[in-house]
Amino acid sequence: MNPIHRRVVIAALAVVAAAVAVPGPATAANTQYPTFFTKFKYELKDGEATFKGKIDSSKGGCVGDRKVVLYRKKNGENKKLGGDHTNEKGKFSIDLGNGPPKNGTYHAVVNKSKIGSSNDKTCLDRKSPSLKLS
Repeated sequence: MNPIHRRVVIAALAVVAAAVAVPGPATAANTQYPTFFTKFKYELKDGEATFKGKIDSSKGGCVGDRKVVLYRKKNGENKKLGGDHTNEKGKFSIDLGNGPPKNGTYHAVVNKSKIGSSNDKTCLDRKSPSLKLS
């Protein structure tokens, strides 16, 4: 290999090595953590209709104080019924008041949130399994 060709190959290898060694902006900053429902159920106790559930995540900071919103889907329309914030164990309870709820399909949504002081960590949103009441 002639000296000029050798220098070109060495320079090209150096550029490739530098590009691999230095992470780009897409991989360096934002970390996302999944959220999932471990429980979602309906209870009618002492005349009070309540939806209860629990969320979890691989990141402990994604469990407590997350906003959860309950929806009822009927004839293709989603109606917001209420909400709660999870406790430090990920549990929530949304009361609908007296009597059984209306017929329809119910689900809860936990909203996406940022954690950490630099806002580079995101707890992802998640929709619960659906409960059909008729």
